[in-house]
Amino acid sequence: MFVFCLFLVSFATKTVASGSYFCGNGYSSRREFKCLQGPDCVEKGNVCDGSKDCGDGSDEESCMSQEPPKPVCILPPYPAHGTYELYHAIEVNNTEPGQALQFFALRVTCARGYGMTEDYDNGYNGTLNVFCVNNVWSIPMPKCVRFCRLDPDPSIRYMCYGRVCKNYVAPGRLVNPTCNRPIYYSTESLLYMKCKSGTWDYVARCKADCGRLTPRGTQLIINGTSAKRGELPWHVGIYRKPNPYMQICGGSLVSTNVVISAAHCFWSDIRTVLPSADFAVAIGKLYRSWDDERDGDAQKSDVKEIRIPALFHGAAANFQEDIALLILTNPFTYKTYVGPVCLNFDIVFDTLQLQQGNFGKVAGWGLTAANGVASQFLQVVEMPFINEKSCVNDLPQSFRPYITGDKFCAGYTNGTALCKGDSGGGIVFSEREQGIDRYYLRGIVSTAPNLEDQLCNDKTYTTFTRIRRHEDFIKNALVDANLVKSCPPYMFQCDDDTCEDQEADCKENK
Repeated sequence: MFVFCLFLVSFATKTVASGSYFCGNGYSSRREFKCLQGPDCVEKGNVCDGSKDCGDGSDEESCMSQEPPKPVCILPPYPAHGTYELYHAIEVNNTEPGQALQFFALRVTCARGYGMTEDYDNGYNGTLNVFCVNNVWSIPMPKCVRFCRLDPDPSIRYMCYGRVCKNYVAPGRLVNPTCNRPIYYSTESLLYMKCKSGTWDYVARCKADCGRLTPRGTQLIINGTSAKRGELPWHVGIYRKPNPYMQICGGSLVSTNVVISAAHCFWSDIRTVLPSADFAVAIGKLYRSWDDERDGDAQKSDVKEIRIPALFHGAAANFQEDIALLILTNPFTYKTYVGPVCLNFDIVFDTLQLQQGNFGKVAGWGLTAANGVASQFLQVVEMPFINEKSCVNDLPQSFRPYITGDKFCAGYTNGTALCKGDSGGGIVFSEREQGIDRYYLRGIVSTAPNLEDQLCNDKTYTTFTRIRRHEDFIKNALVDANLVKSCPPYMFQCDDDTCEDQEADCKENK
């Protein structure tokens, strides 16, 4: 540890009478040495320097008895991208770089986005104290260099030499990124990130662990089975406001703030798309009621925006393009019982999953009998995919116009069916990947043939809007909803994503 003991040493110098006196050569009488004879004055720094500056030589008299001048500390220039504060010296006021002082202490601070490697190694407090006594420095005057900003990411844990990293990392330092399992994962090993001149050589990414069933479910809908908490952690309930909140449809979470559902849930033949303010979404629920106290881990949000394809016109267009994207006001947080379903638009993969004999899972709070009431407990059913030929042949001829080009069929004709209240829910098919079963969203509950004397036809197939046919629509909405703004490296990104000069304050601080 560098320790300084500061002593104020008084030594004999030539003195003159106190008060003001005249200097013939223009020097200040209070700060300079007055020659004994004549009106002239000389600078105190020239006294006893071996050169006679006074005409009578009095500035060099009796110098043998004096101690030699002590070394002095010169105030350094302000560091680029930073400043310092003089907080301990004989003279604190009216000082400036280049001035000589016997001792001083500086508190050095860098501009936002910059830092000192010496400070970083000591814990990065944002400031660094530097001392100088008799031209002996505690450390060399530090430089402010550009640091790398490390934005918090819920999917990743950043470690710096065994400690959680600060928000800024010094150049040359390594960061060890690890995915926050079990909610997030990476199929590849994450390499160390290195800060180079204020930018990262690469940024590690972790993906949400999509399509995973948390527990094992027991036995929808009509002749379905009760769900276990977290069995389909992407399933959401969609509620119509204002009071009371009524569950009308289902949906599937595909990112923290985007839900896929059916367009007809938000459509009126008179008003077309209904206002987003009329709807709310809840996830992590087993019980249908909006405010059921047994759903202690449920998360809820209003709907910020509803996106529906321009070609959707309800029954007038046979419910073609029956898909809606809901942008949530408050993003959900991924937890054990809340997570996204997987998306994959590859045509080969889609075809492999949608084959005769493959079963998909669907959840909902729909009617539990053809003329029954809505289930108060989330139900799950497994339904077989039905090929196009069988679907067309087995359904009534009057319903065939509703089997549009973006639909496929699934279900039974034996009394197990989807019903009112299940619309918008997703049908998912599993794929085993690296020893893990993941479920991929393949369709959205859309339509089914009706019977005049029943609320629901429990002996017919259901049509689903095929996700792959709406790849661009879904991807564009995901990009817009999850657009991450970034500022150029020479600017600072504020909490509201605006970019400001490094030395400027964000709007919230102005």
